[in-house]
Amino acid sequence: FIGDHPINNPVFENDTGIAYLFRSFDNDKIIPIDTIEFYNYGYYWFKEIMEGEYLVKTKLSQNSTHSRNFLPSYYTNELLWENANKIILADSNFYSANLYMVSTDYVQENGVGRIGGHVFQNEKSGNDVYQNVEVLLFNEEGLPLIYEYTNEFGEFEFDKLEFGTYKLQTEVTGKYSLSRFITIDETTPVIDTI
Repeated sequence: FIGDHPINNPVFENDTGIAYLFRSFDNDKIIPIDTIEFYNYGYYWFKEIMEGEYLVKTKLSQNSTHSRNFLPSYYTNELLWENANKIILADSNFYSANLYMVSTDYVQENGVGRIGGHVFQNEKSGNDVYQNVEVLLFNEEGLPLIYEYTNEFGEFEFDKLEFGTYKLQTEVTGKYSLSRFITIDETTPVIDTI
């Protein structure tokens, strides 16, 4: 669901969803199992799945009409994998795993602030960068604003930001990450070494 309705329902609005299925073992090992694109009435499905514990994550494709209004989300309505609800599959009678994507009303203004940097595996790894990592930007109160993915060099950037304090958080399913608060102002409008 995006808002009160499944994507493209009741009217087709050129949204394409992508659903990811992960299997969870002993709360500390998460393995990607399957990926599917969907657009018909918001329905996604995975078939021939073994019994066990699973996480489901969905996002709208970059070219979707509502891609900037809804953030990649886990079942049932979470941004971070460690807060996601697990789906316990015990038999073939589990048919409904409705997922409500987290919405944002944020509109990038014409601010002059910029926050950017790189995503590394850890402080000791040096040059081991992560590409295609989701980086979430929150306001100071913790409300989600927008997200980006790192490029092939592990770089991310949020621009046209108003001055203020923001929180950054990376999201990689099964990997823990620390959030970081950053303040940009007239003295320091650009911070690109995070």
